[in-house]
Amino acid sequence: CTNDGCEVRESFEMTYYVDGVAVHTETYTTGVAYFLWTAEDKDDLTFLGWAMEEGGKLAYAVGEYIWPDADMQFYAVYGKLYTVNYYSYNSESDDYWADGSAQVSAGNSIVLGTQYSYWFKCIGWATQPGGEMVYAVGQEITPVGDLELYAVAVPFQVTIDLGAEAATYVDENDDPI
Repeated sequence: CTNDGCEVRESFEMTYYVDGVAVHTETYTTGVAYFLWTAEDKDDLTFLGWAMEEGGKLAYAVGEYIWPDADMQFYAVYGKLYTVNYYSYNSESDDYWADGSAQVSAGNSIVLGTQYSYWFKCIGWATQPGGEMVYAVGQEITPVGDLELYAVAVPFQVTIDLGAEAATYVDENDDPI
């Protein structure tokens, strides 16, 4: 570069450690975003991301990127990764279908959502088809293994007020639907 306003960028080293051993080093340049390197899973543990110190808490999950501005060291974080599978209720066929999944690492929690169909509303989750409700919608749980959740659905209860200028439809909680 000459003295014509050209920007000079600095370079930095990023060193990645697994079990205390440096396994990968890359050179980065300031002003550019970089995806963090990904380590392999090991044994029965899943690579979750990177901590900023040996034995530290997860600071960057897999797939995150950074804007480096100094030499940095990253330490691999491993853990159990559990899958929560959701099954929605099909009122027409009176059965369930796979309706999505989420992954959560051991020791972390997940907030359970809901599922709607045309005539039924999910009020909670069972651990087997047609089973009793074990978890409520909106409940926060910490899985201790893979989990299969089946929607516990109830029919919408509709009230129609014919005295109003326009019909009002509400569910069992008097919430508009």
